[in-house]
Amino acid sequence: MVPFWDDLKKITRIKKSLSGINAVGVGFMVAAFILLMIPIGTSYTSLLIVLATFLLLQFTKIKTPYLILAGVLLGCIPLFFP
Repeated sequence: MVPFWDDLKKITRIKKSLSGINAVGVGFMVAAFILLMIPIGTSYTSLLIVLATFLLLQFTKIKTPYLILAGVLLGCIPLFFP
């Protein structure tokens, strides 16, 4: 991404700080996941959807935009067929 990134990673202080920055990034992602799950609730259905989505992304070649589009279309079904 940045042309001088490899040179920066060779500096000891920057190399050590990257592990902390990585930990903060993971923490932010976990916090965002929890904050997004609170309004949905933790029903078995929502947990099953999260697990199925993760498994589809991890073990198939389905692209993320297609999975998002499928989720939107499945979410619209109750609107058109009550």
